[in-house]
Amino acid sequence: IPLYAFSKCTALSRVVLPEGVGHLAKGAFMGCTSLKEITLPESLRSIHDYGFENAGLREIRFLGDKHVYIDNYGVFENCPLSEESRREIERVKN
Repeated sequence: IPLYAFSKCTALSRVVLPEGVGHLAKGAFMGCTSLKEITLPESLRSIHDYGFENAGLREIRFLGDKHVYIDNYGVFENCPLSEESRREIERVKN
């Protein structure tokens, strides 16, 4: 998913990314305040800076058991993630 591809898109509430998506570039879903749920494919390898910063994201699901590189710079900053989602992130974090 390219740089800032869906940044500030308030029409998104739930996203299921298809298999084959390997990377979420910087700010891909930044500021998507209505985005509450996302399912990420097993093919995902990395989420870059500010990927979901200031999004309304509560639930995140990673398909598969592979590790994902998650940048340290604000990827989930100001997201009201559930405890289950926080555990899911730690499970796959490379």
